[in-house]
Amino acid sequence: MDADGDFMTERNSGKLRQSSYNIIVPLSSHVLKSDKPLYILANPLYGNTSLIDEKEYEILQKFPEIDEGTVVSDLRSEGYITNLTDGKERKLMEERYEAQKKPKDPRASFVITYQCNLRCTYCWSGYLFSRDEKCTTVIDEKTVDAGFDVIPQIPALQSVKYMSLYGGEPFLASTLSIVRYILEKGSERGYAFHANTNGTHLKLFAPLLAQHDIAAIGVTLDGCADVHNARRKRLNGSGTFHRIVGGIDTALDEGIPVGVRINVDAENLPHLPAFGDWIKEHGWAYRRDVTFAISLVRPGIGSEWGAFLTYPEMAKRIISLMRESPFLLGIMPYEWEYITEGYLSHAILHGAELQPRPFYCSAHCQGYAFDLFGDIYSCPRAVGDRRFSIGRFVPTLQFNENYEQWFHRDVLSIPTCRSCDLALLCGGGCAYEGYLLHDTIYEGYCERYRAFIEYGMPLFVRRRMWTESKEDAQ
Repeated sequence: MDADGDFMTERNSGKLRQSSYNIIVPLSSHVLKSDKPLYILANPLYGNTSLIDEKEYEILQKFPEIDEGTVVSDLRSEGYITNLTDGKERKLMEERYEAQKKPKDPRASFVITYQCNLRCTYCWSGYLFSRDEKCTTVIDEKTVDAGFDVIPQIPALQSVKYMSLYGGEPFLASTLSIVRYILEKGSERGYAFHANTNGTHLKLFAPLLAQHDIAAIGVTLDGCADVHNARRKRLNGSGTFHRIVGGIDTALDEGIPVGVRINVDAENLPHLPAFGDWIKEHGWAYRRDVTFAISLVRPGIGSEWGAFLTYPEMAKRIISLMRESPFLLGIMPYEWEYITEGYLSHAILHGAELQPRPFYCSAHCQGYAFDLFGDIYSCPRAVGDRRFSIGRFVPTLQFNENYEQWFHRDVLSIPTCRSCDLALLCGGGCAYEGYLLHDTIYEGYCERYRAFIEYGMPLFVRRRMWTESKEDAQ
């Protein structure tokens, strides 16, 4: 960014100069396990990311005073040194930036119910259970029909291919008939489906789901039976592990892909190696139709759980755990950051093109969740809290002032982001977590991305270097 904090402000230009959109990030030698200083050089305008050493870093920093032919030629070929003026680069960036704001993978969701048959120790939406109306109601066919009717009226959803089923807990005995109704109506319109479930009734739902195009089902297991059962309990306090495992096995037998999420905090993190052993013993470790991911548990409104970890704390513990049990994160990788095409994490791991990132997530451009009371939400963590509703779809489609706030939140609209060198890589961070911290979504939330930059990115680079060295040796 420019010194005045606006990366779209024109400067004076020379014939050859450093690109205005170079971003240099030093890599932790401790995490990378390198004796020599190394840096990630990223440029979201030209889409490139490179690993450079101290010599290349100094040449770039001192250019054009120092002009070493081969290095400069390489840097120029990647766009890090350019003959374009700042103004021309700015116009190109405006085009790329605006293109990234357009919906690319829109998803509509139905919030089936706010009921849940579990009372997890760390639940971040437990405040909903105190509202009798929200806790007992299931979406009806009339409301579902209204949701389907308004989808064609929303420009961002014109190309929607996927529909998600969400809650609360969407798969309960009381929701079976309405889930069937949604699947049938959605299938008639050519949608594929995704659902997040606690898995306790997955065995009941699997035969129904198998009749439709299911992209994946997300299910949570927090460790082996004793660990999981102490955290994810029924209302009567009994455990759920074996019932959920049975449901996952049934879904896999029906040909339904399952993504297992392990919600982690200080309480269950030390038990992950044992869970990794169990996954191998159960036969899931090397199946293509079941995947695993470790996700850090984060607080919500009114959360009182005492074992929450910050992102930096979690990063340090994951690195330590990886050294003690290197096989573990091969089975169940930690979600450092969204591994999405165009993001820095994806560019590092796969050598893919880097894109400018206006938003942190799809809640600011293409997320629409229709709930059982006729409210619309864009952020899945905020459903059920009408302070975050962006509008209504019953009796007709009507957006409110929150719509403008959520769908105009980008790194140019957040003052702290405009002066941050990482803004075009970060996207401003999670708006919901920003709200919890600052009581507004128009503040950046930096903790997760900075933990990724400091701890996760060196690991990604190390993995990329190992992969490339292995390929060179073959």
